[in-house]
Amino acid sequence: MKSMKTVVLNFTDCKYLGEMHQIIGKAFDLVDWYGQNWSAFHDLLRGECDADEIIIIGLNTLPKELEGHVTKMKNILQYEQEKRTEHGEKLNVSFIDTTDSDMEQFKF
Repeated sequence: MKSMKTVVLNFTDCKYLGEMHQIIGKAFDLVDWYGQNWSAFHDLLRGECDADEIIIIGLNTLPKELEGHVTKMKNILQYEQEKRTEHGEKLNVSFIDTTDSDMEQFKF
């Protein structure tokens, strides 16, 4: 039985679009290859992504200026989920909002 691979994208307190793409590149271990745009993200999910699950944290903390980009990202993820389903594969995507109390567990 194949073990599940999970990728976590933690966007908590991210301020800029470039930061979002840096987080994506690091999470998928593609810092040098990843093109840091939504087309590259789509290509990544179609080709290089072997994750069964993507957990996205902290979208609720992003500035309003990034709302359009969040919508693009969600649309790409939904499209990829649908395509994988058509091919008998599965991609679980979860969204977790963060609050200050949620982040207490990460403080040292």
